[in-house]
Amino acid sequence: MKKSIFLTIIFFMVFLLAGCASVSESIAEPVKPIALDKIDIAEIPVEGGSFRMGDPWKGENPDGKPVHIVTVSDFNMAKYEVTQALFNYVMGTYPSYIETDLMPAQAITWFEALRFCNLLSQANGLEKVYTISDSKATADFTKNGYRLPTEAEWEYAARSGGWDDRKWSGTNNENKIAEYAWYYDDLPAPHPVGRKKPNDLGLYDMTGNVEEWCWDWYGPYVLGMSTNPTGPPSGTYRVARGGAWNWDADYSRTVRRDGFTPTKSNPVMGFRVVRNGDQ
Repeated sequence: MKKSIFLTIIFFMVFLLAGCASVSESIAEPVKPIALDKIDIAEIPVEGGSFRMGDPWKGENPDGKPVHIVTVSDFNMAKYEVTQALFNYVMGTYPSYIETDLMPAQAITWFEALRFCNLLSQANGLEKVYTISDSKATADFTKNGYRLPTEAEWEYAARSGGWDDRKWSGTNNENKIAEYAWYYDDLPAPHPVGRKKPNDLGLYDMTGNVEEWCWDWYGPYVLGMSTNPTGPPSGTYRVARGGAWNWDADYSRTVRRDGFTPTKSNPVMGFRVVRNGDQ
């Protein structure tokens, strides 16, 4: 109990400091992109399909309803969350509070994640998905480059292809969460990626470790958009999914939704990349 209280106090001290931080006034893409060699990303092919998106379970998640049918196309998802070493190689900076290569990149703003995706696409000879100017960003989902997952893609992958019985990524048994995730009740601290069990698709850390940015604006589900939905047309916050090392079991569920300011850094925020399938 004393350890948990101490860690919670430390976290909130860091959280308050991070909450005041934001990206520089200009968050547009670099005028002169850095030159990079081709970067090998471990990707898992995810076969698309239809699933019941939303929260069918009891829990503190008022925006997780109603459950509705959604269809996603094939896509490839990174096996691991973006590490600090990879982020530093692409972006030329370590944004995290503790610099450790195999730890997930932390305190990443949503715009920094988009810039990372564009530079990674450039390095690998792929088309950029995002156009970033001032404090705005648009996405062309027909491009073959790297991008953030949509909220629907993220949930579909976290639930191992949309399985109804995957309350956490890899299991429906609360007694087994610690086998798959770093979360508050297990050990409240971030850890190197890939140290727990993967889910049924072979994806690691989809529950816990760090929250993962998605493309969508945070808001009520757009129920009229059932095929490859990309969320509301506007909003204040961007979606983050998966819970984190400081969240409890309920907050770490695969259907739990969170929203964060896209220009602000946060010590629990990270991301992973996807790209369209068969490209």
